[in-house]
Amino acid sequence: MDTLQPIQVKIAARLPGKISGNEYMSLFDSLSTPKWQHKNAEIRLQAVAELQDREVLLTLVHSDPNDSVQSAALTRLEDPKTLDALIETLPANLQQQAREQRLKQLLPDRAQLADVSDDAKLLRIAELSEDENLTRDAIAGIKNSAFRLQLASTHPLARIRLTACTGIEDLAALRELLQLARGRDKGVYRHCKTRLDEHEAQQEVKAQRAQKIQQLLRDAQDLGETTHLPELKGRHLALQQKWQGIAEFAGTPEADRFKELMAACEQRLAEASQDRAAQEQASAAVETTHQVQLALLTDLQSWTTDAVAPESAESREQMKADLNQFKENWLAATQAVPAMKDINDAFTELLTRWQAVSHSAQKLAAQKSSIEATLLQAQKTDYKDYQGLQKSITHVEKLISRLPWPAEVSIAQPKP
Repeated sequence: MDTLQPIQVKIAARLPGKISGNEYMSLFDSLSTPKWQHKNAEIRLQAVAELQDREVLLTLVHSDPNDSVQSAALTRLEDPKTLDALIETLPANLQQQAREQRLKQLLPDRAQLADVSDDAKLLRIAELSEDENLTRDAIAGIKNSAFRLQLASTHPLARIRLTACTGIEDLAALRELLQLARGRDKGVYRHCKTRLDEHEAQQEVKAQRAQKIQQLLRDAQDLGETTHLPELKGRHLALQQKWQGIAEFAGTPEADRFKELMAACEQRLAEASQDRAAQEQASAAVETTHQVQLALLTDLQSWTTDAVAPESAESREQMKADLNQFKENWLAATQAVPAMKDINDAFTELLTRWQAVSHSAQKLAAQKSSIEATLLQAQKTDYKDYQGLQKSITHVEKLISRLPWPAEVSIAQPKP
């Protein structure tokens, strides 16, 4: 105090009137103490508006006895990390102000939320906002499952926790959240359990589809070993129908493989169909030829001795020509398609017999003069002349035996 006495005396000398010691000290304090430390809250409030020192502002926020000064000091703090730290430590009233200030930094205008794409920023907005609509909108934009998990496990409002967890698709995150919510949050726990059960069911369905696809591929592969055409065609159609019901779930390699196997099967079916058509065509040609052969036999069988009696040289020549034509037609009809044995034997035997008849007719015609002379001699024979009659009979027998009678035809040699 002695050191300050001369200064005090000088100051007192300039002041009008007389000043007591206490009044003197109060005046001295007002001149030497910073305004933010002034006993008068109004003066401290004015000083806050000019302060730049972060540490001083933090001191006022934490320890000033006046709420208005604390609030004003907090308003002057703009560092994001500082505000984030204060949100976790300040009393409720100041904490709310700090949350609002920080939220205003992140989102100056509610309409700007649609432009925010950073998940970390959206997460912080969702944590700070007390507007449930804003919080839900912010959560809706978060893609990171870890950030959603953080909100779903820590946010004070159950509705927001449930909103956050509904967007989690990562299975590991869902399993972790399921354990965190067990016994603590029924809504979140139920949602996670449902989603995981649905996933397991979907995986089971996928596994069954995959097994079905592999089985169809094996069945398609086995078609290559099927030789029975009707069975091949039926199995091919059945596989095509089954594949249509599952094709949308098959991968490109499986789809390409099935298509390849079906194409091979269809090629076999096409070739078999062509072979069958060729066989049917050949069978039709054979049947047609057999009908021609049967018609030739029927025509030849329709011949009778009365119809083809070779009474004149012209008719004998015609008979010979007709038989030659039969022979040529038969050779033509049997050249590509052999006749059935019974048909061939019947035709050959009948043609041979009629050829024998034709040949005999030709020979008999050559003996006509001898026959006529014998008949004339027989007419002159006296039937009372036994020896002459016997001589004529002997002559006729010799003539008949020399004639070329066909031995195998019903009109063959007459009995004497």
